[in-house]
Amino acid sequence: MSAYPELLPEIEITRLEDEPFEVEYRELRWWFIVPEVGQRRRWATYDFPERRISTIRFLEGVDTGQVHEKVCCEIRLQVELDTHWGVERESYAYGAIEGGMARWYAWWHISDQLKLYTYRDPHFAHDWGSSPVRIVDAGFFRWQDDTAFEKASRPWDDPLVDPIGAGVCRVRVGDRSYRCLRTIEVDVEETERGTLMEAFIEESGRTVFCRRYNAPNYPLGEQEARTVLKESLTLTCNGTPYYLWYADLPEDVL
Repeated sequence: MSAYPELLPEIEITRLEDEPFEVEYRELRWWFIVPEVGQRRRWATYDFPERRISTIRFLEGVDTGQVHEKVCCEIRLQVELDTHWGVERESYAYGAIEGGMARWYAWWHISDQLKLYTYRDPHFAHDWGSSPVRIVDAGFFRWQDDTAFEKASRPWDDPLVDPIGAGVCRVRVGDRSYRCLRTIEVDVEETERGTLMEAFIEESGRTVFCRRYNAPNYPLGEQEARTVLKESLTLTCNGTPYYLWYADLPEDVL
């Protein structure tokens, strides 16, 4: 098992005035791996507000496979640490870069069900789906300070370009520094039970660090995020506070 620290290392994030850049983001979104044979990446998840490690995952592109008529990369997922369930698990996923999109095609045994869940199944597109490889900062986000921003609500008609860029940041982890495009995924129409994902992608297109937040009424067990995560960090979008639930940190960034 990887020698990750038990507590999340201090990570310094500084907003820069640099001109935003676009990235060619070939990873399967927020799972850190490019769907190609030979690609591999390990990352840890830290739960908030304790900042304590809860999961270590290792993904590796192991073979070429096929799901229905789609030729894709077979990716092995090994869960090396899971403090919530206390077991190590192995799953397989299938994905590819096709037509300017990073696409998931199937997951096998990610839960305790022995079932292959594919893109032809109901809800698969919502749960996994696909995302554009090209990410730009189209000016949708305006920062008020380091913890609050406004997101404009206006149409976007290019399905092969994702306008989730939210400015340029310097991310420091220990003695390493990365110049990144900050990205934010949030549904401004779902303000009480929605989610917000914040990620930092360096110019090479690799994710350096990402954080998941929940809206105030997002259910966590029998309670809501505003209660369970009341001591956690927040990021405010259009006046709604989102509570930090967990952070993901790839091993090669340490």
